[in-house]
Amino acid sequence: MKAYFRGKVYEFNERMKVKELLKKMGLLPEYVIVAKRNPSNNDLTILIEEDFVEKDDEVEILSAISGGGWSKRMGDGR
Repeated sequence: MKAYFRGKVYEFNERMKVKELLKKMGLLPEYVIVAKRNPSNNDLTILIEEDFVEKDDEVEILSAISGGGWSKRMGDGR
């Protein structure tokens, strides 16, 4: 499998769960999004920690960035 993260390619020759992949890469699942690329049309499918990544899959690992908190300009939703 090929995992792309921050401009680098990481290669693994085994089937594993997303959570295992992230652990091997030293990444915390709370801070990234893992998406599998569909080779026929290049679409991405978001994966969860329990999903398996196969040996021939290509996945993109994206940093999940959150910003700011609630703002008075947004209102309180009531």
